[in-house]
Amino acid sequence: MEKLSTFTLTDTQATLLWAEFREGNMEAFGTLMRGFYRPLFNYGRHITADRDILHDVIHDLFLHLWEARLSVSSTEYVRFYLFKSLKNRLISNKIDRDRMVSMEDPDTAHLSVQEESFEGLLIDHENEVINAKRLKNLVLQLSHRQQEVIHLRFYENLNNDQIADLMGINRQSVANLLHSGLERLRKYWHLSFALPLPFLLLRWLVSC
Repeated sequence: MEKLSTFTLTDTQATLLWAEFREGNMEAFGTLMRGFYRPLFNYGRHITADRDILHDVIHDLFLHLWEARLSVSSTEYVRFYLFKSLKNRLISNKIDRDRMVSMEDPDTAHLSVQEESFEGLLIDHENEVINAKRLKNLVLQLSHRQQEVIHLRFYENLNNDQIADLMGINRQSVANLLHSGLERLRKYWHLSFALPLPFLLLRWLVSC
């Protein structure tokens, strides 16, 4: 298993570090790398199934950012900037096309996603581990696009406009995918476990 960083950054911290990185602060740049390597890797798994290639592309992305730091634009949305850059780099370079996961094919419903990608979706103090595994297995029954939009919305905390831009669809399509995906999760949960929904999942279903 890959040794990925568990360090996390708030959006405010990331924005401040980004500004320092653009001024040539290597320590700030290193903190950005540690904070975003895992989220980038988890998101990249929705685009390519080859972990080695994904590691290489993420490394190349950060190397490019450092080399081009004087011309990199400022942004308050560092997470979105990095996700968009990774996606563009994977697609534009046509990396290992025969292993690429189609982002348009509804038949790719069973993409194997790292367990870490969805472990954070439930925080139930009494049944955290059990419920996280249950939810992870249920999420894998959704279509690939439903998996991606749920991952970006609830794990990466991107808003609907950012998700629409990242996935190349309109905002209404994002809302539709979220609604249909969460409705299926609600149905699967009741059919599979006949248990009350965990509080956090229930809150998401109501707010969608």
